[in-house]
Amino acid sequence: MDALRITAALIVVFYHYTAWGHDHWGTKAPEFWPVLSEFTRYGQLGVRLFFLISGFVILMSLQGKNVIGFIGSRVGRLYPAYWLAVIAADSAVIENLASGQRRANRQRYPAKPDDDAVGLQHPGPRWRLLDAVG
Repeated sequence: MDALRITAALIVVFYHYTAWGHDHWGTKAPEFWPVLSEFTRYGQLGVRLFFLISGFVILMSLQGKNVIGFIGSRVGRLYPAYWLAVIAADSAVIENLASGQRRANRQRYPAKPDDDAVGLQHPGPRWRLLDAVG
């Protein structure tokens, strides 16, 4: 079943690269890939096939379990990956904001020749911990 789902996903990917109406190849994709586009133009069916197979797989995983056991197995499988993705996305956003703030600080307070090694600028106490560390 997993091989069929991967095949369905790849059909969609090939559709987007070779048959969809974008012009990333310098010309329309069907003109750039004329033979391949004849097959991949039906790639939107890959989405339906993927969800059809996924629904079947989920129903198969219900066999031999009661509703509570099924919900428990789904939560146990999906919940850790969900929180891992949330933490990774939050970390990426925080790092992006922090690096943007460091760039803004560098533009606002450019380094002067008399700055010491920890980022203390004279005159005035403007010590930038993020610039000293990173």
